[in-house]
Amino acid sequence: VHIMPWACFFPWLFMMDLVLARILLSTDRSVAVGGCHLVAAIGALTLNVLLVPVLGAHGAALGNSIALGGLVAFMSWRIRLWRWIVISELMPVRLVTLGCICFGGLYAIAGHGEAFGGVVKLVAGASLCGAAILILRLMSWQDLKMIVGNASAKDAPAAEQAEAGSVIEVDPAELL
Repeated sequence: VHIMPWACFFPWLFMMDLVLARILLSTDRSVAVGGCHLVAAIGALTLNVLLVPVLGAHGAALGNSIALGGLVAFMSWRIRLWRWIVISELMPVRLVTLGCICFGGLYAIAGHGEAFGGVVKLVAGASLCGAAILILRLMSWQDLKMIVGNASAKDAPAAEQAEAGSVIEVDPAELL
């Protein structure tokens, strides 16, 4: 639990890796995906060998975060992610604020909650980050309903468009 602040970016990095790898695979770039992951694994191993003796568990989390961050950055560059994303809709200030809230909150929970067990700290940390996402309006209640599967088809904009026959299909290779 004491490494939670150092590992708080893992879920986001793994999610980005999954999405970016699927995009590359859909454009028949499986060699690039395999090569990127191999280099990231070697980088993580090297960073762990260097950082763990000095920083312990924090070094392992930091080394893995750096390796995953490099993997995500490189795959983003390979698919030219900046062509796909409208930065103003990404809400970068809110995302940075979320990162600060999660890091600070997890650091406080991990360091000052000695009276609580590890599971309680994990639940508190997840609740803090989840609440921050909703409070900063990075995700709406409608988005949350869609993720957990409680939204009806008429609530989903994509479903409405599909019913109306107005879905535009784009070949991912055209965007690369």
